[in-house]
Amino acid sequence: MNVKDCMASAALSECGKYRFTLHRWNPHVDTGKAVFILLNPSTADATKNDKTTELCWHFTQAWGFSHEVLVNTNPYRSSDPLKAKQPPEHIMAANDNFIMGEVAGADIVVGAWGAKAHPAHVARILKLLKDVPIYSIATTTRGAPRHPLYQRRDLKPVLWTPSA
Repeated sequence: MNVKDCMASAALSECGKYRFTLHRWNPHVDTGKAVFILLNPSTADATKNDKTTELCWHFTQAWGFSHEVLVNTNPYRSSDPLKAKQPPEHIMAANDNFIMGEVAGADIVVGAWGAKAHPAHVARILKLLKDVPIYSIATTTRGAPRHPLYQRRDLKPVLWTPSA
């Protein structure tokens, strides 16, 4: 199923500056949910996809799942990851709650924040998910789970272990 034909939803802040979740799913089957934890501050929403949403949908289906959820280490929405501003603590706490809610119902959790995620945001995610197995499709030279853009489309998730 093409991502453009999926059902879709997104959870945004009231002001629209922050995106907590982005869902895409096939309404005809239920073969499980893949949650991707990214640094993907794009302006994608319930009606607009971006390349990352489309690529994660490819992986979701290739791995046998019918529902993808994208969450972010930083929920700020921008077309440029380097311009993603630090949200206030109440927004980060809301982001934590959304992440925990999605991870609780996930069949697989895929770390995919790449090399540009802020170290404090990564530490926050790792503390939040300390008892959750996190998978990745590849790692950066410093051991972070790679962002899916520009990766081979035949990659399979492998259990990821944070570098000490």
